[in-house]
Amino acid sequence: MGRNDFSDSTKLLDNDLPPHGQAKRNGTIKQNGTYTRDIQPYTSSVGSGTFSTGGTASDHFELPRTKMVQGCCGKVFKHGYWDEFKEVLKLAWPVIITQLWQMLIAPISLVFCGHLGKIELDAVALANTMINVFGISIGTGLATACDTLFSQAYGGNNKKMVGVYLQRSLLMIFLGAVVLVPLHLNAEGLLRAIGQDHQVAKGAGEYLLIFIPGLFINFLYQVITKYLQNQNIVFPSLFIGAIANVVNAVLHYVVIYVWNFGIQGSAVVQVISYGTMLLLHIIYILVSKIYVETWGGWTLDAFQHWGTYMKLAIPGMLMICIEWWSFEIGTFLTGILGASDLGAQSICFQIESLGYMIPLGLGIACSIRVGQYLGSDLPSYAVQSFRVCTTMVWVCSITVGLIFVSLRFYIPRAFTDDNDVIEISANLLPIIALYQFFDGNCAVAQGAIRGSGRQLPGAIAMFIGYYIIALPIGIPLMFLTNLRAA
Repeated sequence: MGRNDFSDSTKLLDNDLPPHGQAKRNGTIKQNGTYTRDIQPYTSSVGSGTFSTGGTASDHFELPRTKMVQGCCGKVFKHGYWDEFKEVLKLAWPVIITQLWQMLIAPISLVFCGHLGKIELDAVALANTMINVFGISIGTGLATACDTLFSQAYGGNNKKMVGVYLQRSLLMIFLGAVVLVPLHLNAEGLLRAIGQDHQVAKGAGEYLLIFIPGLFINFLYQVITKYLQNQNIVFPSLFIGAIANVVNAVLHYVVIYVWNFGIQGSAVVQVISYGTMLLLHIIYILVSKIYVETWGGWTLDAFQHWGTYMKLAIPGMLMICIEWWSFEIGTFLTGILGASDLGAQSICFQIESLGYMIPLGLGIACSIRVGQYLGSDLPSYAVQSFRVCTTMVWVCSITVGLIFVSLRFYIPRAFTDDNDVIEISANLLPIIALYQFFDGNCAVAQGAIRGSGRQLPGAIAMFIGYYIIALPIGIPLMFLTNLRAA
């Protein structure tokens, strides 16, 4: 990426809006006695021009205290490397742990329900797959619009617009959850129609029915966390995630082993766990008063420019879901090969998911930094931040890959005692090690894409990579050669 890759693709949403200090009530939001503009994010789909928020860049964003670097490194990191490295690291490591806490909610329910019996285990596993595929993945994708809007408005010193975007995002994400409710209401019938065991389908259907409130809670939680993250506030989510996981584990023990509520109780506990995370975030925002800078009060402006939001949200959703769903397709197809292959594939998927938390955190940090720099009209700094994040993910991915390869015969033993599954997993882990290097780079690239508002090209690239190239090649290799799950 060069400097102009970011700088040549933006314009204001409303070209007739006044600069800072001039009031106009239609399509603006009041900020400290004046009205700020509803900005158009950097995106290749809306034309070209030069973005300015009124004033110099330094008025809007605190620049890294760096000196210009000379020599070959200066050509790549001309604003310095280590200062940006430190800023990215301060954002990334709490986000990595936060993402890990979020990921553990569903597996904890699976661990407890697995002791109830095979039918119960299969039902909860199937229900969690449905929740991920037709719930959390979609909410996560729709919320990627926030990565663009929040970070650019905050970086461009349009801080009261962050509050407007928050209201708009909450409305849009809530409607997104409403659309998915009929699918969850009819899950049992749909699962039976595709050939699932009737008892398993019944249990999964009941689980999904009870989880419907959790769908709305999780979607709203996605927006609230991004509201904080894009203001560089990342530590509260880390501690809240830890608390929610403790609540999740304790309540699962009580409802399953003490009250004997079965998998229905597990579904209720998942809802309570997500509700705990949402409620504690709201309490933190209100008590700490961090909303003061960005909240100008409830406004009808939240009902405007929904098209702009959807231009970011729909491609962002596709960008997330295309990858997420491809893994589920792979799991389904591997099941046809036999129980050992499926077990090994599932173990490797869990291992890779844990390793992916590091690139995911770096990708979110990259999105925040790139968006804030672009909002402040500093595209060269945005490019440098992307490059710094890329070097960081290279080091992390290579390190994790070496661990996977070195311990390939030992890591699977943490999941199973079956020798066949362990052997297959050990053969798969070197491939996983190579894959997670490229997947890590993809995570950082996606972060830059979200920060710059280019979700549509990202979605197209993901579709080509997974559904035009990877799956059409991988499926024949799986069934027509000895590679099988590899």
